[in-house]
Amino acid sequence: IELDDLPTSETRGRLDIALRKHLNQTAEEAQEVSVLGAWFVRTCGGPEAALSRLARKLYRMDQGASFPTLMAIIEDVSRGDLSRRQTEALGDIKRAFRLS
Repeated sequence: IELDDLPTSETRGRLDIALRKHLNQTAEEAQEVSVLGAWFVRTCGGPEAALSRLARKLYRMDQGASFPTLMAIIEDVSRGDLSRRQTEALGDIKRAFRLS
């Protein structure tokens, strides 16, 4: 969600709800995941690098089993309204999961 700008409070709220719903997390756990995500983006030097590393790691961990959950979270947060950069990133995720 940080590919174009910093996320709005509405977008962060949708992410919180999606994490809780699809990963069965408490509000506190979802907040911790968001904080870790922001740290990971900074550590990787930006959202593109973080996204690529995370997608590859997820695929190695579960051979793609997490892809439907990841896509459900992305759909809930974006509501299907993706920017050009986000659409390109989605292609990168699919490639990391060996789907295209």
